[in-house]
Amino acid sequence: MMKFGFMSFILTISEVPISKICITKDVANHFLPCKDAVDITGLTSSSATRSSASEFDIAPATSESAIEVNYCEAKGMVSLISSDGILQLNIFISFLAVFHILFCTLTMCLGKAKVSGYRNGTNYFVATSSSSHHS
Repeated sequence: MMKFGFMSFILTISEVPISKICITKDVANHFLPCKDAVDITGLTSSSATRSSASEFDIAPATSESAIEVNYCEAKGMVSLISSDGILQLNIFISFLAVFHILFCTLTMCLGKAKVSGYRNGTNYFVATSSSSHHS
């Protein structure tokens, strides 16, 4: 849990410096997961009706995001990770932390149930074996 909290803290503190890391648009196109995704520099091969504006050209609503977009656009580049991307990463880390707690609790409960099952079985075995030796 401390590691999840520390990662979230570091991401929150370094959000602006990370957002100012600029990469070229060609490199950003290679980071996209799908081949049919919108090309930053123009149109996709699958759709000729889309405009040449891409998701990287649209400024997000926050003021910090506008600063980062202007900073990278002034250089003719795009941001490596947007502020929105860092926020989504923090939310993902929070979900990981919650599910880590749930699964640790579930594992402890199942372990206690198994151990109590062994104790009950051992008591039964001791009681039946001692009664069979005395008869």
